[in-house]
Amino acid sequence: MGFSYAIQPPVFLGHYWLKRAPNLYRNNICCLDYSIAKNGFLCAYRFSGERQLFHGNLVYV
Repeated sequence: MGFSYAIQPPVFLGHYWLKRAPNLYRNNICCLDYSIAKNGFLCAYRFSGERQLFHGNLVYV
């Protein structure tokens, strides 16, 4: 994904059917769509109101 988002608050997005291991795109951009319907990952983010996202809060199975 080749975009940036310079404004806070963090943005969570989907509908990309990504195929690699879940990761943050920027410290304020998180995609949660990792192709669970095609044997990918079920992904979530443990959000506690932080302004910068932390990779350790990204959980998936």
